Amino acid sequence: MRALAALCVRRPVFTWVLVAAMVVLGLNALGKMPVERFPNVDFPFVSVTVPAPGMSAEQVESEISTRIENALGTVSGLERLDSFSQEGVAMVWAQFTLDRNSADAANDVRDRVSRLADELPRAARPPRIETFNANSSPIVLVTVHAPNGARTPLELTELADTTIRRELQTIRGVGDVKLVGGETRALSIVLDPLKLQALDLSAQEVQRALESENLEAPGGSLADGDASLGVRLSAKAKTAAELSQVVVAKRGSLAVRISDLGYVVDGATVSESQAALSGTPAVIVAVTKQPGANTVGVADEVRERLEAAKVFLPDGVEARVVQDNSADVRAAVGAVTEHLVIGAILAAVVVLLFLKSWRATLIAGLAIPSSIIAAFAAANALGMTLNLLSLLGLTLAVGIVIDDAIVVLENIVRVMAAKKLSAREAAVEATQEIGLAVLATTLSLVAVFLPVATMEGVVGRYLAPFGLTMSASILLSMGVAFTLTPMLCARWLKKPPGHASGGHDARGHGHETHDGVFERLYSRALRWSLRRRWVVGIGVAVTIVSTVPIAASLPANFLPIEDMSRFAVYVRLPEKASVERTSQVAEELAARIRGEKSVSDTVLMTLSAREATVTVFLDKRGVQEAMIQRVRALTAESVPEGVLTMVGPTDDLAPPGPDGAPIQFVIRGSDLDELQGVASRLLEEAKKIPGTVDHGITSSGGKPELNVRVDRAHASKLGVSHAELGSALALVDRKGIELGTVRDPRSRSELSLKVHLRVESDTLAHEDLVRAITVRSASGALIPLAEIATFERAEGPGMIRRVGRQRQITLFMNTLPGTSDAVVVSALEAKLKEIEPTGRYRGEVIGNAKEMAKAATAFLVAIVLSFVFMYLVLAAQFESWVHPVTILLSLPLTIPFGLLSLLLGGQSLNIFSALGFLVLFGVVKKNSILQVDRIIQLRAAGHARVDAVIDACRDRLRPILMTTLAFVAGMLPLVISSGAGAATNRAIAVGIMGGQSLSLILTLLATPVAYTWFDDVQGWVRRLRDRRRKKDTPEREGAMAA
Repeated sequence: MRALAALCVRRPVFTWVLVAAMVVLGLNALGKMPVERFPNVDFPFVSVTVPAPGMSAEQVESEISTRIENALGTVSGLERLDSFSQEGVAMVWAQFTLDRNSADAANDVRDRVSRLADELPRAARPPRIETFNANSSPIVLVTVHAPNGARTPLELTELADTTIRRELQTIRGVGDVKLVGGETRALSIVLDPLKLQALDLSAQEVQRALESENLEAPGGSLADGDASLGVRLSAKAKTAAELSQVVVAKRGSLAVRISDLGYVVDGATVSESQAALSGTPAVIVAVTKQPGANTVGVADEVRERLEAAKVFLPDGVEARVVQDNSADVRAAVGAVTEHLVIGAILAAVVVLLFLKSWRATLIAGLAIPSSIIAAFAAANALGMTLNLLSLLGLTLAVGIVIDDAIVVLENIVRVMAAKKLSAREAAVEATQEIGLAVLATTLSLVAVFLPVATMEGVVGRYLAPFGLTMSASILLSMGVAFTLTPMLCARWLKKPPGHASGGHDARGHGHETHDGVFERLYSRALRWSLRRRWVVGIGVAVTIVSTVPIAASLPANFLPIEDMSRFAVYVRLPEKASVERTSQVAEELAARIRGEKSVSDTVLMTLSAREATVTVFLDKRGVQEAMIQRVRALTAESVPEGVLTMVGPTDDLAPPGPDGAPIQFVIRGSDLDELQGVASRLLEEAKKIPGTVDHGITSSGGKPELNVRVDRAHASKLGVSHAELGSALALVDRKGIELGTVRDPRSRSELSLKVHLRVESDTLAHEDLVRAITVRSASGALIPLAEIATFERAEGPGMIRRVGRQRQITLFMNTLPGTSDAVVVSALEAKLKEIEPTGRYRGEVIGNAKEMAKAATAFLVAIVLSFVFMYLVLAAQFESWVHPVTILLSLPLTIPFGLLSLLLGGQSLNIFSALGFLVLFGVVKKNSILQVDRIIQLRAAGHARVDAVIDACRDRLRPILMTTLAFVAGMLPLVISSGAGAATNRAIAVGIMGGQSLSLILTLLATPVAYTWFDDVQGWVRRLRDRRRKKDTPEREGAMAA
């Protein structure tokens, strides 16, 4: 260290260039880094979706889902396999270990699924295979609506598609633009079953006639001189009028046209989703960015393009951004940046108060911007983005990066006064004297934060930027402390007037004789403690034991709840509900919510035929939790019986409703009826658990269905196949079957219109319509379905969920603030054992509660690794196996004080408060390092043990107080923060600030006392070894004489 400090003192320009180069690289990297709310994490998660119109949930399970599960079961790295089988669609989700690449996993899945092409039923459509990305949720939601109702949903959909969606799709960084709600235009051919019978036609015959008579086909090419002339058959009807005139059969000389059998509608198809903005029908344009794209940049470009597109919207139609996640990112990043600046200023003020010198304050303060800005270069080189976690790491580092500069600066000032040296001489000598302690402090801090970057699981991937940015900034701050700080001290510090205040002991090791008030009080307390070490021992033991009851009083949750000034209401109706009914119920609830104070808007979106969400936007922050409780009570009063509602904050990483609930408890078993009974009983017991609300299970009763049971013998005798019957029944679907597409030249849309064919009757009831469906027998006669089949109304499962190829039902619920997720999970496990003691039906926690358990394990491993690495680093630095134990003894003393701070601050134990304890460990042991390092120096110089301990701790009191108060000052903006990200800031900062402050006095006394204890042990071991050596010496001499 002496050589480096001497070089920088001799060559100031070189030192400035070195630091300036680091800052320039950091500023350059800062301008290039994408801005995100969360780190860009690659989840190897692949979904397989197979549409199968007309198939029941049980058919989908047995013929599609099970086969796909079997095919994917042996894919390398598969960690979990879930399937969801419901009427008309199968979904299989494959989750892989985090070390697998998403693209490679998707290719493996695609290869296995492609081999099943011949095994899947005829009704199954081609599988759709997609990968999941943590940043795949929409970053911008735009509503297209007509406030005065001047436009139909169909017109709004076409405007949103042609005017807005296609414009936004061309933006660089946009991954997808989807439309939610509205209506899709199509040409629907509707056949009347009675007219079909009258003209001796079946619906399938009409279908086949349309496929052969309504088409376009290539006809080759002809030579036309030197040119080639293409020939094409254009016989496809392109309008409803043209379609109605298509001839599908002949009866004698009479041509049977579509108009003779029914009619053609040019209009909206059956609505698959609906949306509304504050009660007005709307189309939602959801914009998703590409992985790695800049959220803020993409959102800004979306707004610019939207303003340009508004010019082309007709009068009475508005396009409005209702949700912009970049605003949350921008606010959170701005808040963290503000906290960083304020924390730096407060830390510098602390230095000014202690050293009472603007020059010294500026010297120490320069370490903050130089280290923090240079850290951006390291972050960019490691491929990180500017996100809440990386910026939070830098904010916490404000109080740490100034520590090294403070310690070096204070020691230079002390040496100048004590040894009567010039600033130039003191800068070199003091840096060498304190260099070992600073190096040990820095490396042990890095030993705390680097294990965070290597944590396993999802939590580890998210926290990696935090650990890496902290480590980079701390290492850079050490470089600044050993280069820039001594150089500036050599040139800017002045000798204090006179040197009477300092003196030298007989061995030339100076210390200040005129101590301040704090030094004198501390010396007295330390002398008292050294004489009564047993009192300190009792205090240490009581402090450590108090950890257990304090920790038991704290609620444990996965994440703190952020105030985003919006929340979501999830609505689920019974299985038989239609999308229109679901939208109606949700809108009635939304209307009541809009009557509440502080509500600015509501956005309704249906998720399925029976599920919808109402996103409630508030006009200010600070009222979100109160409004959630108010709306929860409101829904309990107003929703119809059988309707499930869940109210909670919005989460970018989890959908609203059961799949995003904090408590998700999966019950597995083979028999679906028994499983339903166990789940229902557990649901009733779960409602009795304190602090839980919005209870429900994923299985909510059967779905009404009409079973058609064919008389196989009679059908075979008539020559009617089951395939023919199945295709006939498909035509009674409310949407019908798709016959292809046509291009309407009058439409502004460049997309072709779909042509649908269905059978419908205004005079026949649903069951009578099915009975009237006809098929052609082998003899040529039309056979009504009622002649060869019986009909039975029944209920089938609406959705069958499987986990690990076993049927399951999930019990889910929300929790009230202050409720511990871990306590709720333990209660559920105990109640399941009471309900099902045989163990045939097992329970498993998923979702946030499961991730919380994984995070606890990951943090435990990280803490153990941190302790091991800190011990090894300190042992190498001090060349001792004992002194590191003395230093690390201060760490468990901070835990109860940190937990007490969380309890008094109304916080919970979550991944961010746990991260705060890691930071606390890294900071607190710095004080012990400074104390023990100085004690070793003085004892090596010949001081008696008690004098060395007292003098060393007194010498290091001022830098300890300065660094502690500077760090606490850096935390203060996070503790009192409000707005975006405030909950996360408080979760991590409250425990650090309280633990560091409250434990300071105890650790200042406990570390020197612990040093004397271990020194006594070492002395006893040495004496014992000496006695043995003396005893062995005469014996060896006698043996040699013999």
